[in-house]
Amino acid sequence: MIVFKTYLKIVKKCLPMILIYSAIFLFFAVMIPSSQSNEINFEASKPLVVVLNNDENTKLLESFNKYLAENCEIVDIEDKGDSLKDALFFRQVDYIVKIPKNFTADFMNGKEPKLDIMKVPGVVNSIYAEMIINKYFRGSKCVC
Repeated sequence: MIVFKTYLKIVKKCLPMILIYSAIFLFFAVMIPSSQSNEINFEASKPLVVVLNNDENTKLLESFNKYLAENCEIVDIEDKGDSLKDALFFRQVDYIVKIPKNFTADFMNGKEPKLDIMKVPGVVNSIYAEMIINKYFRGSKCVC
């Protein structure tokens, strides 16, 4: 009983300080969540992609370009010297796709054609662009 009486004397002596800290805690507990909005704004970004076609303009490649235009931002850069590497370095583009000669014929004949790619390593947009391209050719034997 002596310990309990001593505890109450200490609490009575420190009661104003306890009330002040409790009021500050309640103020922040009520005000901070109400000031934050519950809306989450998400906007999908489109990766910057360059497509260099060394093959003929076939229906496969036309539909591929149309699909890329819907899901990516197509950038026109000429293939002169190191201009493509410079564009990657200065982040003007995220992903470069070079379609080799006879790509469509090899694709239609069931061979495993490969797209020549250059990308900025470790950047989310370049990974996203690769996922978009792989999704287009999914189920086929095309390897990017």
